[in-house]
Order: sequence, then C-alpha cells, then structure tokens
Amino acid sequence: MTTSADFQERVDAVNALIADARRELACIKDLSPSEQTTGRQMYPDSWRRLDLIERLCTALEQAEAATAGQWQAISTAPMAWVDVVAERKRQIDVEQWTPEHDDKHHDYSLANAAACYAKYGYPNITKAPDDWPWHSSYWKPSDRRRSLVKAAALILAEIERLDRLPSPPSKP
Repeated sequence: MTTSADFQERVDAVNALIADARRELACIKDLSPSEQTTGRQMYPDSWRRLDLIERLCTALEQAEAATAGQWQAISTAPMAWVDVVAERKRQIDVEQWTPEHDDKHHDYSLANAAACYAKYGYPNITKAPDDWPWHSSYWKPSDRRRSLVKAAALILAEIERLDRLPSPPSKP
C-alpha cells in the first residue's frame, strides 16, 4: 500500500532526475556554437536524444507546476483518505470494476456491499453475510482497517454512480 511518504519519495526522485538532466543539458549548452555543430554532425542520434530529454524535462516541470496544489493536497491528506482513493483505483484498474460496470448496479448493491464490509468486515468472519449482495466468492474480509477502506471505496463508487445519473435517484 502506498503511503504519503512513498508518494513524496517518488516525487522527490522525479525532481532529482529532472535536476540531473538539466545539469547535463547545461554542460552541453556551455559548448561553443562550433562545438555544438560538430557534436550534432558527429553524433546526430545522441543530439536527438538530448533534445528529447530537454522537451521531457520541460513537460514534467510544466505538469508539476500545473498540479503543485494537487500534489500538496495529496501529500498532506490523512492516510485514510489516500488509502480509500488507492483502493478505489485498485478496484477499477485491477478488478476491472469500471464506472461503466458500476452504472449497472441500480439495485444499490454497491452501498449494500459497503455496509457489509463496514459491519461484518473482520478476518474471523469468513462466510459471506446473509445480506451480502453478490456471490459469496466476492466476500473477502481483511483486517478491520482494510475492510473499512474497502467499504469506503465502495461508498465512493456508489456516490460516483449517483453523480453520473441524469436525475436524482428515487427511493428504493
């Protein structure tokens, strides 16, 4: 599970790579024009790579500047929030429970599954509860915290599903 410290470490690593690349590019730019011309003629593939690296660094720096507030918000968010969002992303990316798939759950089963994980999600409860909305093979309780993270991610999926509806849902 990714922590905010892991996330910050990755951001710092990317920034260090950008700084290293910029230092190397600065050395090249310090060459005289005739040295640069000779280098371009003798090593055209290397110079194309240098141009690509410079464009990549610029794009990364622009992306970082454009999202600086978002990165700050993520890195200072409570770990529970980060874990819930990571679980929701895992449900989509790994389990393939896409928004399109979730939209088919008009029966409120996402919310019902969340309630089951919140209420019964303990490692010693291995049998799916009677009110579990899906096949028992999908019941996968973990430790208490992990089960609550799953419940919160399922609630998030249900809220996202409701937000995509053209009109507010009626009562079941």
